[in-house]
Amino acid sequence: LQGSLVGTIRSLVAAIEAKDSLTHGHAERVTMYALAIYNELESDYELDRENIQMSSLLHDIGKIGIDEKILKKPGKLTGDEFQEIMRHPVIGEKIMAPLKQLSTDIIKTIRHHHEYYDGSGYPDGLKGEEIPLITRIISVANAFDAISSRKQTLNKRFGLVEAEKEISANSGKQFDPLIVKALRRAIEKGYIHND
Repeated sequence: LQGSLVGTIRSLVAAIEAKDSLTHGHAERVTMYALAIYNELESDYELDRENIQMSSLLHDIGKIGIDEKILKKPGKLTGDEFQEIMRHPVIGEKIMAPLKQLSTDIIKTIRHHHEYYDGSGYPDGLKGEEIPLITRIISVANAFDAISSRKQTLNKRFGLVEAEKEISANSGKQFDPLIVKALRRAIEKGYIHND
């Protein structure tokens, strides 16, 4: 049953990526980065590896309910378009909540993966430790992939270095400093790379 659930989740992720080709491989990379961060934290915190994996794969599931024209728009989004994109965490929660096999941690992460450590994120303006730890991990992994993927057009190694600098610059604002330090350790140890 569990294997079937994982297969279904991977199919849902493939459906999102088919709709938004710019995110191809994003969920798998976020999962890889989140698990590397988890490995740096697991001895200090009781975290469920499976919940991190499932949350990473499913965090953007709500994009399936967003207009393709907005998802694929090459330039800057208008205010209205960005408001539409901001709906995807809540849409994702509504899609996945009926699946009773998923833990509440996973559902919360889908809803809250764009909350910021300083309280300026969305949809609920959660702050600091109000944001579940798993969600704070996914938030860093998600942003790290978005930044490093964008920067990789110049140079693979440059992508990692620049992404880590941007994440570190937002430590305590957008991101939990504890998670940022764990990301840095994972990069230094070679657990996160672009090979």
